[in-house]
Amino acid sequence: MNDRLFVIGIGGTGMRCLESFVHLCAMGMFDGQEINILTIDTDTGNGNKDRTENLIALYNEIKSATTGQTNGGVATKDSFFTAKLNLYKFATDYSGNRVSYRNLANISDDDIDNQDLADLFLDKETVQNFNLSHGYRAQTHLGSMLMYTGIVEAARNAYTKGDDNILPQEKALKEFVDKLLAAGANARVFIFGSVFGGTGASSIPVVPRALNEAVRIISNGTNTLDPDNVKFGAALLTDYFSFRSPNNTQITEERVVADSRNFALNSQAALDFYRKDPTVKAYYRRLYHIGWPQAMRRDISEGKLLTGGGEQKNPCHVVELMSAMAAYDFFTQKELPVNTNEDNMPCYYRTVEQTDDGHFLKFSAESFYKTDNPHNPFFEKMAQMFSLSNLVLVSHDAAHALNTSNKYYGLRGLIQRLKEGSKNEVPFVKIDTAHLTKIENFLRNFSFRYSDNGKKELMPGWLYQIRHSVDGGKFIFRNEAFISSPSQYSNMAMTPGNIFDGDNANKNWEGGSSQYNKFIDSIKNNISVNSGVGGTSEMDQFLGFLYAGIRKAHKFN
Repeated sequence: MNDRLFVIGIGGTGMRCLESFVHLCAMGMFDGQEINILTIDTDTGNGNKDRTENLIALYNEIKSATTGQTNGGVATKDSFFTAKLNLYKFATDYSGNRVSYRNLANISDDDIDNQDLADLFLDKETVQNFNLSHGYRAQTHLGSMLMYTGIVEAARNAYTKGDDNILPQEKALKEFVDKLLAAGANARVFIFGSVFGGTGASSIPVVPRALNEAVRIISNGTNTLDPDNVKFGAALLTDYFSFRSPNNTQITEERVVADSRNFALNSQAALDFYRKDPTVKAYYRRLYHIGWPQAMRRDISEGKLLTGGGEQKNPCHVVELMSAMAAYDFFTQKELPVNTNEDNMPCYYRTVEQTDDGHFLKFSAESFYKTDNPHNPFFEKMAQMFSLSNLVLVSHDAAHALNTSNKYYGLRGLIQRLKEGSKNEVPFVKIDTAHLTKIENFLRNFSFRYSDNGKKELMPGWLYQIRHSVDGGKFIFRNEAFISSPSQYSNMAMTPGNIFDGDNANKNWEGGSSQYNKFIDSIKNNISVNSGVGGTSEMDQFLGFLYAGIRKAHKFN
């Protein structure tokens, strides 16, 4: 990967795909890479947006801790958290007197010509008047226009007003565009978004052209994004979940509310448009169409149907991980030929094996990434991160809130075990406990945590939610590796590397019911500083040390 990498997450689904992408970075899938991330949404308080942006902030705090800096640290390799992530947050401004299209366009009852023109394309009572701050609600004809003008307006403000006089989101967009300009022909840009909703479906066809116009404005006409040089790719997610339909009262209050009964039709219409759209054909080198069986869609309804806002925190789904791996595939392709002729555009496909009864799907590592190399990086790195989470959260009890009375708690407890009886000096003892706590918190987001209400309620993190979305199917690891009861928690404490079954069972840690003790004895007698990781701090070395030890325990070397 010699190109400069850029990722854009759009709308709620795009944010959850981006969440999966960040976990891939934490697993070490993007060794040595600096990745610029732009989040785009109309719903500034969306719960999924906040969750993903907070995860990136936590990731960067961990990376900053590895160098003593505050800018997200440096890219490393052969370790966890290897990519350097730069986050830029852009949101269209629909506050105050800009809350609806009618307000935004300054249309009044006396403005007969503009009102008549708007009425030709947009229903006056609903589309022209619903609150835009929660997204475009499957009104893609409106959304594409407003997203394009929103990006262009922000670029124009950035150019004319200067950094000190623009909104934070306008400054973020300018900084992202500056990075695109600097990358030039070495830029690869991957976009996450759904095609069945509003914001993502609206934005995918217009964002490349809008960014091109933003580059032209900010560079005062001296530069553009040449589609023959800048390489765009996107994951197009069709509907994979459902929710209860809005009632008449909510439709009256909200004017326009997305209805999941229309998602399949929305997807079909969007894909047909993308197939013919000249902008899509000119800019995008690869489009990854990712679908899900209609019969297996999950109903995510909880309480009142939400149009957006902070309460909208939909659970993660396996198709979002598939989308994140589509980005990995796009970034690692050696050649990305320009395809502007629809009839000659190559199509590739991949399917997932079904269970014998045909009711469920069986996901192996090859479902996400297939390679002729005997070492599948996705398989190995996800297994290493899963085992690390078991080691820290279960073996050292960090699935609970900080227990200061237990000297073996969490990562500081792991370091304590390394010190006891080690033949070598342990170089990690000076790492700040606060920095170790950040890694523990990230691992809780990755795997699971126990609530602090004293009931030992298990709160599933990203990986547990991904596995749950497969329902009765199979997801890479053995089912018993995912804790669902106190007895499993106790057993996993001594067998944190017992995560495989079937043909991969030989990759489990050795030691039977004493895997943990055997693992500790093995790594504490082989403590060494690995300069090949790329970082220089104790935290860099600690992460690289754990990565190497877990990799060896799984016999991946």
